[in-house]
Amino acid sequence: MPDLKQRFHDDLVINDRLSADLKKNLLGVLGGLPDGQALCHCDFHAGNVFFDGAKYTVIDLLQVSRGDPAADAACSYVAWSFTGTEIAEYYLNRYCGESGISEKSVRQWLRVYAGTLLGQVPEKFTPIIERFIAGS
Repeated sequence: MPDLKQRFHDDLVINDRLSADLKKNLLGVLGGLPDGQALCHCDFHAGNVFFDGAKYTVIDLLQVSRGDPAADAACSYVAWSFTGTEIAEYYLNRYCGESGISEKSVRQWLRVYAGTLLGQVPEKFTPIIERFIAGS
């Protein structure tokens, strides 16, 4: 299983939309984040879960990695943020309540993950990505 932190590192390094200073900063932040051994989907949202009336099936396993589950939750939080702040906050509250993982643990990944996405998602989402990168 690929290492999530290494994947984020590589994505930051090749992202030409990040200034050299911002890239260096985000790589420094990434270096201080925890490693992990959990199975991380990295694109888990309602569009990647099918229900046939009897069972659920998770799809789109292209980004599956090994890492910190809080990082995986940050990926989902960002995806939900594209549909609206209210639903993203609802997701985060539920996730943290059910998993026992703190909101702070999830939020510490947001800047780094957003940095990997800058220029990789439709331009209409760029302001959201830039807010996460700025840490707000």
